[in-house]
Amino acid sequence: MTERSQVLSYARRLEKAGLGPNKMATIDSSRERLRRVVKFMARPSEKLAEVAEARIKGPDGPIRVRIYRPKKKEGPKSGSAPLVMFFHGGGWIVGDLDLSDETLRLLSGLSGAVIVSVEYRLAPEHPFPAGLEDCYAATTWAVEEAKTLGADPRKLVVCGESAGGNLAAATTLLAKKRKGPKIAYQILIYPPLDLVRDQSTYTDTELGRLTMAAAEMLWMRDNYLQDNKQEGIKDPLVSPIMGDLKGLPPALIFTAENDPLTEQDRDYARKLRKAVNYPGAIHGFWNFPSHFDSGDDAVRKAARVLKKL
Repeated sequence: MTERSQVLSYARRLEKAGLGPNKMATIDSSRERLRRVVKFMARPSEKLAEVAEARIKGPDGPIRVRIYRPKKKEGPKSGSAPLVMFFHGGGWIVGDLDLSDETLRLLSGLSGAVIVSVEYRLAPEHPFPAGLEDCYAATTWAVEEAKTLGADPRKLVVCGESAGGNLAAATTLLAKKRKGPKIAYQILIYPPLDLVRDQSTYTDTELGRLTMAAAEMLWMRDNYLQDNKQEGIKDPLVSPIMGDLKGLPPALIFTAENDPLTEQDRDYARKLRKAVNYPGAIHGFWNFPSHFDSGDDAVRKAARVLKKL
């Protein structure tokens, strides 16, 4: 089955279930729609990872995290596993720990990594930089607790999907600026990295509009930045491509052909290391590896990177 066929099948199934493209009517309806999409599509693999939840101290109240550990027979000896900080997607305004749950169970089992998924604060209730500060605080906490988690803090990786990829890249810049945790690697999945760029002129395809039109990206950006959108989009912690990338850890970036973010991701990748582009793929493939070959392949490539650490 080709990627295009998988995309069309995915779209038809959602449409039939009354879960077509986000109409952007309200924040609450958008959040509920995504929760229903995940519940409808995801196929968690319970056997690949052990999962626990915790609440940790954040800059403005507790932060909920979900911790994935490989089962002992699959992972490296205790204390030597890579430590992966994962930030979910959703345009900074929707999404939760369940969005990439299927993928993270698979990734932890395949790679032997300990993964800490972070439920950061969402806009518009908590605009920039609230979510980013939560991601940074959780990363600092995980490094301090690495021994308890069974991971090696020297193998610290930040990873994020969509807006979470933006937060992962920004966390790397923030750690450099504050002389904080030393990050060894970045894994970024179709992240928005240049919010100044005119999205409407990039990769606006029929298949792309099935999951995220350029207009939706702008709507999410404006809710994230609110009154600060004129100057805020130029902040490197909002648009990481504008930051000083010297001395940053290497990155593996996954992109989708039918995605308005692809061109900016490739530009960022040229400044760092490399990008893997999936022909025919759409924004969101990472979350459903049981449905998309591109999602399954991306998880396995990420797992190989983590094993090499």
